[in-house]
Amino acid sequence: SLDVSAQNTPQTWLDLNQSPNLEESWSIPPDQFNISVQQGYKPTCEDTTMLTRLFSVGLPLWRQTIDRCWYSTSLGLLARTDNNLVANNNLIAGPISNIGAYLRPTPHEGTFLEIKTSGSSTSNYVRFHYGSGLTTTSGLFGTVSHTLSETGSLTLKTSSGSNVALPAGQGINYSENGKWATGVTVNYAMFRINLATKQILNFGAPMQHGTGFNPFMALSITDDGRYAVASVTAPVGSQWMRVYDLNDCKDTEHAYLSLSHANCTYRDLTDLLKTNVPGFNRFTMAEFGGDESLVFYHYSAGSSGRYTRYVMRAPNAKPRARNYVALGDSFASGEGAYSYFKGTDEGNSLNNCHLSRRSYPYLIGEQLQLDSYHSVACSGARTKNAIGPEIIDISLTNPNRTNQYLGDDAVASNELGKWMPGFNIQLNNFNNSNPDVVTISMLGNDIGFDGMIKRCLEPDTCYNSYEDRLEILRSVYGKFGMLTNLYEKIKSSTQPDAKIYIIGYPNIGKSNGDCAINVRLNSDELEFASLLMERLNYVTQQAAFYAGVKYVDIKDSLNGYGFCEGAEYPAMNGLTAGDDIASVIGNESFHPNAKGHRLFAETIRSQTSDFSVAMPAPNKLISGPSQETDLLFLNKLSTGREVRELNYDDTISNDVVYRENWWDITYSSIKQFFKPTSLVKIVLLSDPTELASVTADNKGAVRSAVNIPASVSTGFHSLHLYGEDLAGNKIDVYKVIYVAHSESDKNGDGQADSSQPCGIFETSGQDIDKDGKDDACDDIIGLAPLQQPAISSNVLAKSEGTVPEEPSLQDISSEAPASTPSIQTGSVLSANITSDSDAYLSSNDAVEDSTAITSMADTSLKNSPYNYPVFIAGLAGAIVLTLLYRLGYAKR
Repeated sequence: SLDVSAQNTPQTWLDLNQSPNLEESWSIPPDQFNISVQQGYKPTCEDTTMLTRLFSVGLPLWRQTIDRCWYSTSLGLLARTDNNLVANNNLIAGPISNIGAYLRPTPHEGTFLEIKTSGSSTSNYVRFHYGSGLTTTSGLFGTVSHTLSETGSLTLKTSSGSNVALPAGQGINYSENGKWATGVTVNYAMFRINLATKQILNFGAPMQHGTGFNPFMALSITDDGRYAVASVTAPVGSQWMRVYDLNDCKDTEHAYLSLSHANCTYRDLTDLLKTNVPGFNRFTMAEFGGDESLVFYHYSAGSSGRYTRYVMRAPNAKPRARNYVALGDSFASGEGAYSYFKGTDEGNSLNNCHLSRRSYPYLIGEQLQLDSYHSVACSGARTKNAIGPEIIDISLTNPNRTNQYLGDDAVASNELGKWMPGFNIQLNNFNNSNPDVVTISMLGNDIGFDGMIKRCLEPDTCYNSYEDRLEILRSVYGKFGMLTNLYEKIKSSTQPDAKIYIIGYPNIGKSNGDCAINVRLNSDELEFASLLMERLNYVTQQAAFYAGVKYVDIKDSLNGYGFCEGAEYPAMNGLTAGDDIASVIGNESFHPNAKGHRLFAETIRSQTSDFSVAMPAPNKLISGPSQETDLLFLNKLSTGREVRELNYDDTISNDVVYRENWWDITYSSIKQFFKPTSLVKIVLLSDPTELASVTADNKGAVRSAVNIPASVSTGFHSLHLYGEDLAGNKIDVYKVIYVAHSESDKNGDGQADSSQPCGIFETSGQDIDKDGKDDACDDIIGLAPLQQPAISSNVLAKSEGTVPEEPSLQDISSEAPASTPSIQTGSVLSANITSDSDAYLSSNDAVEDSTAITSMADTSLKNSPYNYPVFIAGLAGAIVLTLLYRLGYAKR
């Protein structure tokens, strides 16, 4: 059945009292169209060489490796051209033996499509696999094969029990959110599948067509499942386009495909196209871009024929968004979702913006088929990096600079050109696009939220006193004026009718839940993080009301998928091994992953009605929130210490400092500075250690060399500069740093950090999901494999967990300039699967050097799920065969 919201929504496309609106976008030549425009849901893959056996066999021509383009899926790495699989808990590729055709991932989480269209109509079929069970069996010589459980699978059947077959060249299409699938049978009856309930609705009766008529039909469906568009795009002269209302049908859903009483109400758009498209010839690739837009391409006749993009809007549709620019910090850039644009993952000295193709700005831009969409969000960005004042310093020595990194010419692999983030203030990019929609997520770095999380990784309970909480609360609520200035500056820099959406922050987890070992925050600290997020959101919302921009509440977007909520596929990364923090921990820690950004995109689209919700009127009567009456946040015991005004500044010191070594502290700000020639104390917490007392210079700046004594424990500490400002207010300029023992052994445990799975953090010694990462620093801890007797091991699927390589999404341009544009396409058109070869090894499979293979195998034996007696027997057999072969060769 339809979503409740879809059932209650008035008709749009079938409002026959008004005509849809048709807009021409741009045109491109056929050769560029063929390269730029994709049909259907086509997940991207990455070329990688994988082992096909656990150990090397010396016989010539015995295949040791396999070269394929691999999809990252919930089962592991799945080959694009056959059914080879590298399951999540091992490194060996082997075929899925019980799949008769190609297996393909779908946008519905954990669901795979098996489709056969090249045989006879009686042998062809369509099957969805839902089972998370995969049985892996090891062979005599270290090979593996898999069997995918068919429990819960859905094979499309008619009411008489016969298989539903698809026409050659036709495929299954999906809604952008992956909840619905649609297709056409061999006799061109149209159907919709609810992939969650497995219920099927036949919404279009079989077509009658004459001899020689071999139509190609494209279908698309809206995210709420209510509207489907069907278009016959070939041959020329026999085309039509219809929009069906699946809430108004003669039949209901069934567990099978009913071919009777199939008709649903529809609107024929063919005459509208013929009348309003100049030189009408033929169209192709009609798909929804949101619930109220249809995007298609028209090919003009003649030797100079071109493809022209058109956007059709439903009657009574709200004005559509065209050009979208996203600003913000790491929660907007997609740090944690991986698949970063080239040039944005180059390290802290070059560019570490971590801008992901999987971040919500790019997901929304693709889903809505916007004319252009870009993000200049950057990890670590603060308000000054968004709006200035512009102070560019390529030496990176000026603490007041607004460029986070050197310059776009410093990164050789930059693929974003003028849209490269981190090298200028984000607002300047409006000159490249003149956006009519802007989103911004910004505040966390201005109050040092990232540093707070680092500090909370230590064994004690962080920020656990009344004074700690009061200082933080004053810091957060004190940013009200900064935020109103930010939003008003964005408003004044965009066109008058631009829509500006302020994106809040999510609740990251459940404080009293069952936490995985990679969370490393206790219940009090998780509660603190949740309460702090709520206060960030509150001051953000109040500032949005004041400025007259729309606040978007995503607080509950991760519900059920946050920390400690028991989700099989969580949407947040735990502590993650990497090379950003102290050179051993990744900035991806405690950030939303790709699943999280999909949930963000869904929430933002819902709350903004696909960027159509109007801006509220400014309310200048609103003032900043009260700071002293928040009893829930301040409900901690008082220590009686002095309360100061916090100012987080990550430029005052290195991120990592070494005990018994001299290092420099520098603070020089044009916004807040110490009283000239006043005394400033430099103190290290948590256990107070006064490092120095220095005198500010005549401009209120502080410069000093300090030394941390050996008595200070290694780990994260907060470094504080205590003093007074010009007005006599007590101020505290601080930063969270890591105090290290030595460069190679930062935590001082006597072992090199590089030799320990989690570097500076204690390891757990367990790897539940067998992905090769210690669970203490595994971003996603998947399900444990179920062990089978003898030589089989049962592997349960893992959705968002990491795999040996993180595949990147396809590089497609997200801008369409007027001259030679690139096209963005969604993922709801026909996916043509025309081959179902059963072969699983091809001529391009390489045979690598046996020594290298042996070395690779040796490193993985201790984590292997395979039966050791079988391994020994296989090894002995291989040795015997090799000796016999070589003996025979020597005799010749």
